Amino acid sequence: MVRKGLLVLVIGTIILTGAFAEVFIGAGLYFANDFGGGAVASYGNNEVKVQMPNTGFGTYAFVDVEYLELSLGLFWARGEMSTKASSGGLTIMDETMGTLSFSSVYLGLLGKYPIPITNFITVFPLFGMEYNLVTSGKMKEDGVSYDLSDATDLSALWFKAGAGMDYSINGDIFLRITALYGVRLANKAEKDTVDGLAYQFGSGFDIKTRLGHGLTIKAAIGF
Repeated sequence: MVRKGLLVLVIGTIILTGAFAEVFIGAGLYFANDFGGGAVASYGNNEVKVQMPNTGFGTYAFVDVEYLELSLGLFWARGEMSTKASSGGLTIMDETMGTLSFSSVYLGLLGKYPIPITNFITVFPLFGMEYNLVTSGKMKEDGVSYDLSDATDLSALWFKAGAGMDYSINGDIFLRITALYGVRLANKAEKDTVDGLAYQFGSGFDIKTRLGHGLTIKAAIGF
């Protein structure tokens, strides 16, 4: 439902604004990570955390209609899943569960407000959302790798804000640099982890998903 709603919003926005704004297109590379993710169970001074951070790189293309940027990209990431337990502030367990890697497709829609600085430089604040659809994944444990049949459970909706800059190389070509920071909604894999912890520890623990949040840096050539 979220994916369908985002797609309708994107299509409607482009139809409504495309006729009234100059259109720019471009493509480039980007870096992104997720510092958080996972789930946590706590009871008094006792805490068990399942952590799912990741870092990766991707490629993307964008269509810009002055105040809006629509982007579509591919992303590859990996990270170590771990379980950490503590009691009274002291770590009593810190184990790596395995290495998770995945491939995904993302669709993003960002609002922007261009502010000319010179004849060559324009800066703009950015805010909006991205949906990251995970298409495949692998888990490596004790040297053994296997495909994830439920990799799409890692898909998530992000809300991001930041800033960008366009540097005009000539009248038709420009360099675009953007930096964004975002938070995301919990994905199905994390909600299932919460259910698993609840089954393991019972109702006495406060069990919830951990916030997913991270940085995105992009560089592209536009026309």
